[in-house]
Amino acid sequence: MRYLTKELYISHSFEQWEENYNKYLEEFHRLEPRFTKKAYKFFSSYSFHDAEILGFEIKRQYPNLMYPLEIIITVKDWNDDSIWEIKYKRVTNYEINISKNSDQHYLGIWGYQEFLPVNDKIISHEIMMIPQCDTLKIEFENKHIQINKVKNS
Repeated sequence: MRYLTKELYISHSFEQWEENYNKYLEEFHRLEPRFTKKAYKFFSSYSFHDAEILGFEIKRQYPNLMYPLEIIITVKDWNDDSIWEIKYKRVTNYEINISKNSDQHYLGIWGYQEFLPVNDKIISHEIMMIPQCDTLKIEFENKHIQINKVKNS
């Protein structure tokens, strides 16, 4: 996380948080051509803040591709209990950082996210889970993210 950091979250500095969030939005909007229209529209207008992360699945797909991994994150929206899947294809790298104080029975509550450029062809999606500030980071090729509602409330 470059803008919405763990340190900033813990500091409770609302003014700095708002300033960093606005800087992040500028960065995110520059990435628009690197998303599908559907994914960009969704992540521009919808947030999974406070959603429960139900699952994190790694699949080895597409054996003839340079990046054969696919990752699926399943989340339950706190607002209406709908279930969503975020599917990342052509994953180049991923990291999961879970603190020793975290509840090991579930992945966590979605706090904040950032989409950041890694290079011209790769985007990073970083998710900070609250309250422990554990993180998920998934790097994937441009335009290879899908979002689908799999269950209505």
